[in-house]
Amino acid sequence: MKKLGTIQGCDTIEDNDGKVLFIADADIDCDGGSNPHHDPCWQPETTLRHNGHSIDAETVPFIVVPPLIIKATKGIVMGCRSRVTHALTGKRVECVVADSGPTKKIGELSVAAAKAIGVNPNPNTGGEERRIIHYELWPGTPATVNGIRYQLQPAGKA
Repeated sequence: MKKLGTIQGCDTIEDNDGKVLFIADADIDCDGGSNPHHDPCWQPETTLRHNGHSIDAETVPFIVVPPLIIKATKGIVMGCRSRVTHALTGKRVECVVADSGPTKKIGELSVAAAKAIGVNPNPNTGGEERRIIHYELWPGTPATVNGIRYQLQPAGKA
């Protein structure tokens, strides 16, 4: 196992088979959709695009990763398979890595992913402050979520 770095006190680990693992809190990302929650941090676009469109946080389970993970892994991260698991309930959901987040922030998932694992999905009042969400991602392996297969997108090509 190889340590990739530390963000917000969270060690990011790359497993021998190329899988990246970390345990963090869960901030809620509502980017790419229509902003029904009136989130002041909302962005109309996500880094990942599918058929020319941003990924809608309301309907697609996705995670956001910091640049450290994108730069430190061997495979392409944007569009890759990921999974989040709630450590207390065991609820899990398959996701796609659809956005790149701030450098010093780790642990962010879409509204749809939060709903799927039982975390309050409101980007203004929800999320999970405890570090009980397990994040896994497989750089270089395209995600298939809700029957849609996503294309891997190299950094700077989204």
